[in-house]
Amino acid sequence: MEDLIYNLKEIMQENVDVNEDESNLEFCITIKGKTLKSGELGDVNEIMDMLRMFGGLSEDIPIKITRDEEAQKIILRVENKSDFTKLHEVFDGLWDRTQDLMMKSFKGDFSFIKDIGDFSD
Repeated sequence: MEDLIYNLKEIMQENVDVNEDESNLEFCITIKGKTLKSGELGDVNEIMDMLRMFGGLSEDIPIKITRDEEAQKIILRVENKSDFTKLHEVFDGLWDRTQDLMMKSFKGDFSFIKDIGDFSD
């Protein structure tokens, strides 16, 4: 399991494309490889929770999220350049942060989960 975590960044980079379009203030996340079943792409609240938990998004910014399950794409559009820059920073460190958090949880430290939302359902 620890080997998997050490290789997580490379695995994610191989299986997920994140493309930025600054002129349209949007990010497009494309899942490659495995075909996802209906509902596996995640709903809007789950996507926001993942941006907060794994991406480190620390403030509420208005993001319009469009999901295309058939194309396995998630499009995130923000309203202004400042919010685009904040989201860019989230994606810039996403895989490193994800790898770090997975290693912490592997070692029993789940403190990063606090204050990210209600996972009761």
